[in-house]
Amino acid sequence: MSPPEQSAATPASPRLTLVVIARNEAALIGGCLDNARAVADAMIALDTGSSDETAAIATAAGAKVYPFAWSDDFAAARNAALAHSHTPWNLILDADERLAEGAERLRAAVAKPADFIGVLPVISGFDLAGQVETSTAWIPRLLPAGVRYQGRVHEQPISEWPRVRLPVVIHHSGYRRAALARKQGRNRRLLLALLSETPPPGSQR
Repeated sequence: MSPPEQSAATPASPRLTLVVIARNEAALIGGCLDNARAVADAMIALDTGSSDETAAIATAAGAKVYPFAWSDDFAAARNAALAHSHTPWNLILDADERLAEGAERLRAAVAKPADFIGVLPVISGFDLAGQVETSTAWIPRLLPAGVRYQGRVHEQPISEWPRVRLPVVIHHSGYRRAALARKQGRNRRLLLALLSETPPPGSQR
């Protein structure tokens, strides 16, 4: 006797979650999520205390939004967001970033075992002498499940997994003049807190 025909193909297991932390990013977060939706099986937005429509826009874009009390610690926020993910891979973006190219390469990467850190090129735009210039930095952004961050500011994922460069391009607008002015006070506060915890060699508390 022939087995019964299946009415639909069994869906593939989710492989990739987009993980974003944001605060007062109503102007940007919708574009970030819309841009990545085609490659992410799930999207998580950690709202660190927005007073605008960030959470509502993220929800409308299809993300699961979780509140988080900001503690002047980027690693703590990243780790809290990652704790909500249940896929083998996590793609880390900020609201002022967009996946620009390489979607097929990203899909191919997350189809593999989650046993390496994916280092992606982040192209940042900045204002210089009346025009927009760019610079590229290779940054770990594709993380296997279980990898977590350290560092109050300029946080980094901590893992023994090898790091592999993937040509999956991210565009970043956060170094443009208006964005820098908005972030200046926050970054100064974080750096002062970091110095209070780890004073320079030879200094006294």
